Amino acid sequence: MQTELTQAVPFGRSSVTNHASITDHPRHSPWIIAMHWFSALLMVVAASTVLLREMVEIQSFRILLMDLHRQAGLIILVGLVLRLAIRLRTGMIDYATHASKIMRFAAFMAHVGLYFMLAALPILGWAVCNAHETSLHLMGLIPLPNITEADSDWADTLTDYHVWLAWGMLALVVLHIAAAFWHHLVHRDGVLVAMTPQTSKD
Repeated sequence: MQTELTQAVPFGRSSVTNHASITDHPRHSPWIIAMHWFSALLMVVAASTVLLREMVEIQSFRILLMDLHRQAGLIILVGLVLRLAIRLRTGMIDYATHASKIMRFAAFMAHVGLYFMLAALPILGWAVCNAHETSLHLMGLIPLPNITEADSDWADTLTDYHVWLAWGMLALVVLHIAAAFWHHLVHRDGVLVAMTPQTSKD
């Protein structure tokens, strides 16, 4: 069994001082991996439903798609809280200790940006609903408080913010994916592999 020597570093992360080769397939905590991919799946659902809604004219189907979009966003918000709690409790292994300080700082800020977007987008969407005089229920069961007053002009403004942030999120996700493959294909440091589920062959 491989032993990894770690030391605590900021933001719930541990650093690997005995660098494992990519063929060893080290992994993050199963909970961290599960929450990562669950959030990614929900982001795809949220984006695809709102885009598909623009392509259909059947009102009942449009309502269903918007409900799915809203619920995906709310679950992402709940999942973010759980994800941060798990990360702070269990920590994460840093498989890119070889990177320069500038690159590590850039990666840290990119993650902060992603977490900010994961919180801000659902909250803005929540506010848009309230501004349109629509109250929300998590999973259709748990009533959520209104976080802003009903106002159609304010709703339009919030919608614009929501769309702009969505494009910002897309840019960060593309950057995140590109960085993961850069680590995997160029540096071969196990960063991408660490966030993939363990298989029986590993």
